Amino acid sequence: MRDFQKIPETWEELESLKEYLADCDVLFLRRLDDQKVYKAHTSSLSRDEVLGKITDQMRGKSVAIVKNRFPHSNLLRNFPKAEHYCIWSKDGELSDEKIKIEVENAYPNHKRWMSMTRKDGHFSIPEIWHCHIYIEK
Repeated sequence: MRDFQKIPETWEELESLKEYLADCDVLFLRRLDDQKVYKAHTSSLSRDEVLGKITDQMRGKSVAIVKNRFPHSNLLRNFPKAEHYCIWSKDGELSDEKIKIEVENAYPNHKRWMSMTRKDGHFSIPEIWHCHIYIEK
């Protein structure tokens, strides 16, 4: 049995889980049926194809914000106005300040946002540094 935290109901609760989210089981983040769809999709592609799709979405940029095709549906289930993005960086890890600049330039009219970086061993795509961005518009 998995020992999960309570699914957040307020943005403050979501923010308070930032450290937990970096290391938690993926089924806390994504609903089981959504995780199955994600796994079926990624297992149908070679690693080079997965990386190529991400690179294509970056459109020649070294840092790009891309809407997550497989959002954290369980974690965000109480936030109908929240959207899930990833910041991908071919330049390696980005500072909190650089993440803030990227998000606020791309979404100047957002209500609020937070970033979360998974810990080593929990990256689905470790070849390209990325973090998760939750934006409430």
